[in-house]
Amino acid sequence: MKRKLLSIFLAFAMSVSLLTVGASAVEPTYGDVAGHWAEASIDRWSGHGIIQGNNGKFNPNGQLTCAHFAAILARLLKLPAAENAGFADNTPDAWHYDAINRCAAAGILKGNLNGTVTPNAPITRERAMVMLGRALGIEPIENPDLTKYADAAQVASYARGMLAALIEAGVVGGVTADQLAPQNNITRAATVTILDRSIGTYADKAGETVNADGKGIVLVVADDVTVTGSVDKLLVPTNDIEVTVKGSENIDDITVSGDNSKVILDNASADNVTLDGEKSAVEAKNGAKIDNVIMSENAPGANVNAGNGTTIKNVENHAEDTSVTGNGTVKKVESNQDITVQTKDTDVKNSGDSKITVTDKNGKDITVSGGSSSTTGSSSSSGGSSS
Repeated sequence: MKRKLLSIFLAFAMSVSLLTVGASAVEPTYGDVAGHWAEASIDRWSGHGIIQGNNGKFNPNGQLTCAHFAAILARLLKLPAAENAGFADNTPDAWHYDAINRCAAAGILKGNLNGTVTPNAPITRERAMVMLGRALGIEPIENPDLTKYADAAQVASYARGMLAALIEAGVVGGVTADQLAPQNNITRAATVTILDRSIGTYADKAGETVNADGKGIVLVVADDVTVTGSVDKLLVPTNDIEVTVKGSENIDDITVSGDNSKVILDNASADNVTLDGEKSAVEAKNGAKIDNVIMSENAPGANVNAGNGTTIKNVENHAEDTSVTGNGTVKKVESNQDITVQTKDTDVKNSGDSKITVTDKNGKDITVSGGSSSTTGSSSSSGGSSS
């Protein structure tokens, strides 16, 4: 998983082992959260097994460390095991070794310029927000304007764009109307509350059907899940799962960053679908419509399938060994890599500088020069040469 769309975090206790992420847990009863302003959020994520207390207490006003945050993100997103990321202070004997490596491999945790990651240091608000944004696949705002906040100058340059994006999305805000407090350490309660704001629907049980209400991200980390209702954004960060979205209209964004994972749009419509995992896929069926599909460079082997009676307006490909298949309508494919396009009457444009090879459903290869295009199923090409 290379860049990941909404993530979350919150705190859990001092000595933690990375438990199985999707495990359903009985809501624990903490002796120190009754009446706390974050009680409902704590109960929700404790029930999913994402957060934990210690000795019967949650310590809501306690501080969160980078290691705790990484462990929560890893279990929430079911991040796959990863090799040693090379941080000097993340040693194999540390409880957080695995979680930090998983977050680093996912592009969520970058570490410090000196090759450390400071796992046991309290995490600042701005560092937590940057990790959150990366996990959720949120794009930082270019040339962000934070001048409404009196302490905007305290925001580090690396965090300004992401913090502005999260504020604009309504995920976070200042500690007061004009104070961001970016260098303050974030509390466990504040973390779990931001998690709640970010994730509207969390599907972690295989075979379940969830009804989205259009609020926050729909985060799916289990196989054979069906999503109905009003979906704004859908994130599928987990490997080897299949998700079906039924009847939802005008979905703003779908991101499949899990390897070998697939989203099926069944009589649903989406503005943008991003395939960002190896062999990830999207399938349209029963009249589904998609405006744009992007296969990123992180998605070799990705597939776009347009079923009978479906329409995909544009496919943009940057990965190797990808394919566009099906009997539906795919109007345009732009690619800077060799690609197989098995849909009929699709305008295939070479968006790169080098020649690419387009293979059609009959196994015929067409060479298309940079900046030129060819139409599948046609005996002639525009600016390209057949071979």
